[in-house]
Amino acid sequence: MASFEKAEESENLNRTDLIALLEGKALVYFATDDEENFKRMLVQLASVHRNHAFEKSVPPEVNAAFDEVLSHSPGRLSVQVQRETIFGGELLRGVVKNDVGQLVRNLKLYIRKRGRSNWQEGNETMRVLAPRGEDVEFYAIAKGPGGVDLVSLGTPEFPKRFKIGEVTSASLQPTQNKEQDSELLWFGLGAGAAALIAGSIALILYLSRSSDNTQPSIPALGTP
Repeated sequence: MASFEKAEESENLNRTDLIALLEGKALVYFATDDEENFKRMLVQLASVHRNHAFEKSVPPEVNAAFDEVLSHSPGRLSVQVQRETIFGGELLRGVVKNDVGQLVRNLKLYIRKRGRSNWQEGNETMRVLAPRGEDVEFYAIAKGPGGVDLVSLGTPEFPKRFKIGEVTSASLQPTQNKEQDSELLWFGLGAGAAALIAGSIALILYLSRSSDNTQPSIPALGTP
């Protein structure tokens, strides 16, 4: 399990690494008869990779448990940004949906007034102080173990937009994630951590076959 913990601490896992990490931990817990954590890893795996296929060498009980988890899964992770009118502007609050496995470590919001080059970063909740009708751009990213970007609403290149004080359904709706993995954002990691994970999974498969029996402050954009 130490190799998995080292990978989680690397802060630069990519999608492939995360899936291997979750599968590997699930197999460790299965091999050690830790049913609670085994199911927890499968729930997390289902939230990011519903079409995951285990190796044929994996015990059939693992596949059966994963199918059971999928049958009760609410769906993939998604991000919603809620808007609330406040004095002098609006309050934006990011919300993660379907994180039943508690995979998300934090949610980042990025906001700027349209036409500005610099993004202001905040955690989950941010104030935008601006007059009614001013254009605002934003995006949100939910981050998971190892610093991986799990899912986003908007991107720096294609942010979401709204006008202060004007309700638009597009900015209030949650992200509509499809089953394609291309709907998720992932960034890279070197081969070292991937090799650690792959090696651990190989060992776990061998063992499995041989043992059948506080409230943060709210940053504000445009503070006078």
